Amino acid sequence: MAKTKLVRVNLSALLRKEWTCVAEVPEDYDESDLQELAGKFYDEIDGGEFWDDEHYWEKGDCHCEALHTEEGEKPEYRVARSSGRIRKITIPRRVRREREKRTREVEDEIEQRVEDAIRAAGHKSQMVMYAANPYGDDDVPTNNLDEVCFQGDCFIVYEKDYGVPYISSLLHNPTFLEAAVCANSALHASGDEDKSFFEGVRKSKKKMFCGVKAADHDAEFVELCFGS
Repeated sequence: MAKTKLVRVNLSALLRKEWTCVAEVPEDYDESDLQELAGKFYDEIDGGEFWDDEHYWEKGDCHCEALHTEEGEKPEYRVARSSGRIRKITIPRRVRREREKRTREVEDEIEQRVEDAIRAAGHKSQMVMYAANPYGDDDVPTNNLDEVCFQGDCFIVYEKDYGVPYISSLLHNPTFLEAAVCANSALHASGDEDKSFFEGVRKSKKKMFCGVKAADHDAEFVELCFGS
């Protein structure tokens, strides 16, 4: 079998923006005057008043770059050696259906475990949606609820411009499931309904939060990350 390699194809196109009006001008304006007038309008009209002309495209920078095998990218198109023909790589229907089935199974399992944990914690309702799980090489989500989301002692925190800031009890090697329960508590405290998808945690630079000094407990503050 002939050897192949992966490249990333980058395309760009320039979309024209337009502005138009009808102007009343002196009758003796000739072509030169009209051209000068167009320039004056261009200088004076605010760019925010222009709109996209979706029917006009101009080719921008287009190039390919080689990928390193360790980047783990999957090809979406294949180029034939002899003809140079470009073909989109399609997934067989049987494989696609199997992936969809396994995806539903994993998502249902995650949803049920998060719901049970939130109920066990005594929360009145569930506001959080779990979205912190990665996808495997087969594009099927993985259940990472039992994996540690932060190594060591920490306080999980969350703060918005409004609502009550949230800080958890001192935790040791919290799992993603524990963090999801904290995320639900944080959403109830802040009243934030715009971003309910829990996407993970990140180490905070804060040294003090809600009167608690992390150094006093040999711990770190870990912030909840949400998306919409």
